[in-house]
Amino acid sequence: MRRLQLLGQFIAIRTRKESFATIKLVAPPLEQDPRALAGSNIPTKQSVLPTICTMTRALFVVDVQNWGFSGDWALPNHESLLERISERLAKARNDGELIVHIQNDGDEGELDAPGEHFWQLVLEPLLGELVVRKTTQDTFESNPELAPDLIKSSVHEVELIGAQSELCVLQTAKGARAAGFSVFSSRQLHGTYDGGYPGSKTGPSNVELSDLVQQQIENLN
Repeated sequence: MRRLQLLGQFIAIRTRKESFATIKLVAPPLEQDPRALAGSNIPTKQSVLPTICTMTRALFVVDVQNWGFSGDWALPNHESLLERISERLAKARNDGELIVHIQNDGDEGELDAPGEHFWQLVLEPLLGELVVRKTTQDTFESNPELAPDLIKSSVHEVELIGAQSELCVLQTAKGARAAGFSVFSSRQLHGTYDGGYPGSKTGPSNVELSDLVQQQIENLN
């Protein structure tokens, strides 16, 4: 994972083109979990968008994976951040919102490569919730079919929570806005590292970075 391997450097946006999620407006069979391969916890390349969505807002849970919430490279105050994210997710489920779990695929050999411990999602998606994998900071760049399929499902607003504030949260917010969605985020529901990467001794604090990102997201609309 570049966050872990390249300490002292900011993360460059990945340029790899392939997409790991193809979204189709079909309802999954009740007995089949569309997220998992047989005998594996790795999501399939085809994710499924529910045909019925009672809300016009989709909740994007961005990169809430083990790399940021466990071990030596956990985000500052990750436990309280995860608690707040979990509460927001529970409310979205109760309200019938469309929930999209974003999962970053690290390159082969990195600590967050597919199947590795740091790649795993912390919050288990429920059946019917969408899992979208990405290889760039902007989820919409990695998944060109995501925006039109969300629009077909009557989604007009995207709310973003998760990590990292100035990387995948911000870039996915920009991608959503460019695709025509209104974008929202709560300052208390995204986080990052001091200086933007684990082990940084210089640069703005995680609070300063997330504060700045919140302003940028609010200014997108």
